[in-house]
Amino acid sequence: MRPTTSYARGLCIFFLGIVFGLFGEAQAGTIIGLSAVPGSPGLGTIFGSSFVTPNANDFPGPGESMNTVAIGKGFEASKYIDMNFTVANSTGVTRYYFTETIANGTGDTWNDFQFTLGYFTGAKFVKSNLMDGLDFDVKITGGKEDPTKPIAPNPTSDMFPNNTNRTDPNMITYSGEDVGAAIIKFNFTIDVPDFDKANMPDGIATAGNNGYNFTLREIPSVKGAVPEPSSLTLFAVGSILVGYVMRRRKRT
Repeated sequence: MRPTTSYARGLCIFFLGIVFGLFGEAQAGTIIGLSAVPGSPGLGTIFGSSFVTPNANDFPGPGESMNTVAIGKGFEASKYIDMNFTVANSTGVTRYYFTETIANGTGDTWNDFQFTLGYFTGAKFVKSNLMDGLDFDVKITGGKEDPTKPIAPNPTSDMFPNNTNRTDPNMITYSGEDVGAAIIKFNFTIDVPDFDKANMPDGIATAGNNGYNFTLREIPSVKGAVPEPSSLTLFAVGSILVGYVMRRRKRT
């Protein structure tokens, strides 16, 4: 079931109010551009986006504001959406606090939602690695929450109570609830480094290696989804083999 025109228009106004009312007009900074990748199979409507970089640093000092990114979007299919970010080098790492507001307009019930950091888009997408400095930032040390780490809120969602990224800093999976048609809010923090030629893939740098592009891939999982054809094939072959063994046992 697709959202009606009036519903979509209402969401558009709602999201624009959230994005630009809370975060203001975008300013120049480490992140200098963001957009949804055309052709992303889950893409419905982008209702608004904003990025603000008052302090190009890893964490704000006394009296300084946090660097923020806000995005509102709608899913029309339970498939991935790639968000592309353009970064300018700023001599170090910049920490951004993300607020994503997502409308499930697919007609499906989602039982988890995953964000993955990487490079390139579509079929060429590759996940970021442990050496490139691009990762989700959390207050975790040794697998436990560390209250001494400055300004690194752990990931949260108003619809999915659980999240995991303690073992993989390049991926967050939200879960713990079944969510149908709804507007879902996600919060997380990303460390955005300068371009690192030694640890980042070829082909992502901007002119003069003065920056690069990275991708945030977003994808829901559908409750009770039918297995992929390859999984069905394996299941069928397994069933045939089990039946064959059982018949052999009866004969003997």
